Amino acid sequence: MKPKVIVAAIPLAVLLTLMIPLTAIAQPTASPVYTAADDEQFAKLLAAVGTWNCKYTPASRVPDVMTVAQRGNWVVFSETGSNPGITFERWNPSQKLYVANTIANDGETFIQTTTSRDPFNATWKTVWPTALPERLNPNITFSMSGYTMTAKYEYLDPNGNPTPGESVCTKA
Repeated sequence: MKPKVIVAAIPLAVLLTLMIPLTAIAQPTASPVYTAADDEQFAKLLAAVGTWNCKYTPASRVPDVMTVAQRGNWVVFSETGSNPGITFERWNPSQKLYVANTIANDGETFIQTTTSRDPFNATWKTVWPTALPERLNPNITFSMSGYTMTAKYEYLDPNGNPTPGESVCTKA
């Protein structure tokens, strides 16, 4: 009786041993092209994970709360306020830059990139894929210190004049 149990246990042990590599292969990874250095760059975005209360100059009509979470290879910024929207941000390992794609609730969309090694102390170049004549192509400068993130930019006022704007977000 004992030899039969041992014989039955051996194939089960072999099967389990063979399954271990398959289980490891099935686990999700950051990206097949990410190196350790790329993982380090992506990890810098995680400093923003959490909830932020934002104040704009000029003031927005509705209080703005930004919720930031990691979703796979992306860090996702979801904003409420006068112009709610969502931004998908990540490190691009092939181009060695950070990229952010913003989609506002009104359908406006734009893409920003920076080659800075610190995404929260950098100037991001903005591209408007749907270039409208009245649209600026401003650079946006971000800075982060402790639990405060500041963005400085230019926008068009109601008279069509370029006007400086700022958002200051504090981590809740």
